[in-house]
Amino acid sequence: MRQARFAPAVSMKVIRLSIAAGLAAGLFAIGMLSVPATADAGNTTCNNNGIALVSCSSILSGNTINTDIKDIRVLNGLELSFLKLEIDKVLVTLVNLPVQVRIDTLALAVVAILKLLNVDVCQVKVGELGLINNNIAKC
Repeated sequence: MRQARFAPAVSMKVIRLSIAAGLAAGLFAIGMLSVPATADAGNTTCNNNGIALVSCSSILSGNTINTDIKDIRVLNGLELSFLKLEIDKVLVTLVNLPVQVRIDTLALAVVAILKLLNVDVCQVKVGELGLINNNIAKC
């Protein structure tokens, strides 16, 4: 009886590489492995507009997103910088989501960011493509 021979080592490497490439392609296709979309999100600017209003404007997937924070104390320069940086971080995670989900999620995230700044009283309204968050988020 002859013993079965295995494929040469080179072809085993090719098989392993093919399996790894297929696995990576599958994970990419279902969204578990993705390239960060930093070019599609961010560039947020925030300004104090009057005594009780902060307005932020961002770009997400080519769309302008406006965030209005009402009934809020005037934020200082460091607080405004922190707010815009944190909004940019959130936007990167929202790139591939439906618009309504993006604006609802961003509104809740802004409330959480403001709580880090010890803002207890506010009302957050986020708008994109004519839609606004379903529930006005409150601090």
